Amino acid sequence: MIHLQLLADDDPKVRLSALGSWRRSLPTHLADALRVDPDPQVARLMAERMNPLAPTPLADLVNDASPQIRLAAAQHPDLPPLLVAVLATDTDPGVRLAVSMRPELTEEQRAAIDYEVRPEDRLVMPDAIRDRLDDIALVRRMARSSHTGLRRFAACSPHLPPDLVEVLADDPDFAVRLLLCENQPTVSDELLLRTYLEAKVVTSSFLPMHPNFPRSKLSAGATSDRPELRSLALLDPATTAEQAERLSHDPDPHVRALAARDQRLTPNRVHELLTDPHTAPWAASNPVLSIPHMLELLTQAGIAWPGSTQRRTPGRARRGACR
Repeated sequence: MIHLQLLADDDPKVRLSALGSWRRSLPTHLADALRVDPDPQVARLMAERMNPLAPTPLADLVNDASPQIRLAAAQHPDLPPLLVAVLATDTDPGVRLAVSMRPELTEEQRAAIDYEVRPEDRLVMPDAIRDRLDDIALVRRMARSSHTGLRRFAACSPHLPPDLVEVLADDPDFAVRLLLCENQPTVSDELLLRTYLEAKVVTSSFLPMHPNFPRSKLSAGATSDRPELRSLALLDPATTAEQAERLSHDPDPHVRALAARDQRLTPNRVHELLTDPHTAPWAASNPVLSIPHMLELLTQAGIAWPGSTQRRTPGRARRGACR
């Protein structure tokens, strides 16, 4: 399903790359659309791959003037070793990187390719690897590879053995450790906390939801200079009501918002936070909010609730009706 979505992506480079590694029969409507794709490179590659009377040899794609065509060829699962070797010295760094991640290569062959994976690079997992994440032998090779991209992909495997979880937990690449925390249920609380505090990406905000994320010994962070540590203090059952109250006045809006839903706050403080547009959505979910006050808020918002005297207009009733 994901690959089908890539074949219909708005970006022709994405469509071209996805088409180059596609190995199954395409749905008729998608095949027809790609044959007349507005991007001439996509249309050409589609015509070459779908015309059984005049199949284009992979060698022609490998020697194409377009780096996107060569990139698609580099991801082709049936690319013979001689053509892999040709693309391994391609003038385009993206093509060389794609070749370097082919699962059949040895570590020596990868090391001979001039490729680079920067810390900020976001790599798309090739289908040749995505389809084999249950291949433990392959996952082991990737997890112990010198190739940063392959270690990132190994961290995503739902079949990653426990010993490799420990190995990748000490990986020098931050993205490997982050992907490990996001995808592995057995990562340690220490790694989750360390990765969360080190992260500078949006996805890290989900790490505290991990079942293994530490909940104790965080209350000391309530007075930290770092807002992320102050927000984590709210996860600690040992954090006092006084500390939660102080955090609800925090200068950082994110900390205040998280504190607004903390049930250690008094009802009066929650009501105050409801008047602040930055904290109101969070305060509205606070368990200490009384039922009468919640019903009052619904009434003020014009939302009818069972037992209320407010009536819906006929137009609203029709729009909200089930059909």
